[in-house]
Amino acid sequence: MLFPGINDAEEYLPQTFESVLEYDENAINRFRFEYNIKIDTAEEYADVIFQLLPEGACNTFIIRKNYVEGSELLDTNYRVDFTINGETKTLDKDYHKGKTHQIKFEHTYNYPLDIKWSSRKSFQGSDRVTYDEIEFRIDDEV
Repeated sequence: MLFPGINDAEEYLPQTFESVLEYDENAINRFRFEYNIKIDTAEEYADVIFQLLPEGACNTFIIRKNYVEGSELLDTNYRVDFTINGETKTLDKDYHKGKTHQIKFEHTYNYPLDIKWSSRKSFQGSDRVTYDEIEFRIDDEV
């Protein structure tokens, strides 16, 4: 794990981490982000995996491992945008239906590879809106 125990409480944002990664452009490379989030009694466990294929395809897997308490109260403005080199895939509140959920989508890519995902969470009957954003970038430099 490159960056364990990240605390993204608002008072600590933004946080920037940088590390040198060794990977083989002629093989399949996988980058996994693990979410273990608990807010009050609501918990979410999910993996976001980016699989880079040698032919320039990036497969994105989003695997939610549990039902998230309170997700039935999300309003229609809820969204999560995954953007890979400028191409965006949007998830709506249907992502939270059911006990678990798996999504896969594919983008093409070149270097530098810039992956961002951001969420907008708002709930029925509340004016409170929360936002999250994560950016992962690979510069292909020797």
